[in-house]
Amino acid sequence: MRTDDVQPIRFIFRRLRSLHVFTWVVALVVSAALVLIMVPGERMYRSEQLDGEWWGDAKEVYLATYTSYQQGRKKGEFVHTTLTLYEHGWPWPHLVRCTCTEVSPSPATLADVPQPKREASEPAMQFAVILRRWKGNDHQIETPITWSNYDSWPFWSDHWRLNTPALLANLLVASALLAATIILTEIWVRRRGGFLRLRIVDLLAGFTVVAALLAWLEHHKQLRQVEQRVARYFDDDSDRQTKRRCRLDTPKYYGPLWLERLAGSEVLITRFHHIQIAYLEPSELWEEDLRQLGRLPYLKSFHFPSGMPRDAIASIAELERLDRLHVALSDPDKIGDAAGKSRTGFDPADCLGYADLPKLGKLHLQALTIRGPWVLAEDVEQLLQCSPNLEFLILQDPAITPTEIAAIRERYPGVNLTAVWQQMSCLENYAGNSPADMESLVQDVRRQRYPTMAAKE
Repeated sequence: MRTDDVQPIRFIFRRLRSLHVFTWVVALVVSAALVLIMVPGERMYRSEQLDGEWWGDAKEVYLATYTSYQQGRKKGEFVHTTLTLYEHGWPWPHLVRCTCTEVSPSPATLADVPQPKREASEPAMQFAVILRRWKGNDHQIETPITWSNYDSWPFWSDHWRLNTPALLANLLVASALLAATIILTEIWVRRRGGFLRLRIVDLLAGFTVVAALLAWLEHHKQLRQVEQRVARYFDDDSDRQTKRRCRLDTPKYYGPLWLERLAGSEVLITRFHHIQIAYLEPSELWEEDLRQLGRLPYLKSFHFPSGMPRDAIASIAELERLDRLHVALSDPDKIGDAAGKSRTGFDPADCLGYADLPKLGKLHLQALTIRGPWVLAEDVEQLLQCSPNLEFLILQDPAITPTEIAAIRERYPGVNLTAVWQQMSCLENYAGNSPADMESLVQDVRRQRYPTMAAKE
């Protein structure tokens, strides 16, 4: 190596040796924080995420791990495995890995089935946290600290997937943050002749930072107070019917990701927990119910398990932050039948029906779930024509054949269409029927929905 090439390296080492002790302390603290934020992984839960490119990679890793432990099983046996997905990286995820920590039944009955590399580890640190429910009594849980668990660190896995560009970008961000911290701290110490020599400008800057932090915390505190007032509205002890109209889901964490990773658990930072999902029953007071729910600042998903008032579409459209909707369509067989009324006495005739699906195009939805055994392919076509912003559509128990679903997917490639069939009263065990049976069921639903056309045939 030439002398000219060595000079820059020597200059860097001389500068590092000349750093103040306080600068080294700050650098070590920041480095440790960056390691805790970027290296340990967080568990990935399918219920909280929509399909996307990164989740697609995670599913491949998960399935590869699952398949590897199904090899060698005896005919007719099912191997139960305990699999865990971890996501690593900040500010962008760069690594997803899957681990298997348990295989059952016992190895004696499945000698040829691969065994897990190691058992699940226990966290070295966990704290008792009291969670305050919107309704009911408070309860205490033991909250593990993620980065104190060996399994959270990327030291082992069964299968993994690395995003190299994201990893390089994360390393660049970490290096820039560390370098900026060292440079600014060293300049600040050298200009003052020591870290204990403070000027008025330092005090003003410190007070400004503390004031901004307190204002941020107070803002979230006030938002939680608004949510508590809304929860009390639906928990009015004087009216039992009111309690049955709405259920607010468990609050979700809405703080910065780096703070959650650094704390080791989002449960420890309850100040940033806000209501995201509300389950609403149709009733005569639906307008006031929606007005109250509109006060929730982080509400983004509505669930109508017993039907949605038809006239509520205009009110819901005013909630611009709402991007997910789950709705059960009214059953034509129960319209006008007292037994078909909801628990709050609302008539299904006034609920959203199959002919009203195009009206949902007025909503700014990213994801939509529709439950109803009378949904036909033409209903979905009309809905998608009126919903240009829709990205995810889930149909539960639709009267649609796989051929029709494939055709819709081909005509609307920008929409992720998923159909799920369960055992329903109208279409029993729809998923287990052969394509011919499914075709006959679709024709039967079409004849019931259009009796005039059926009579002409």
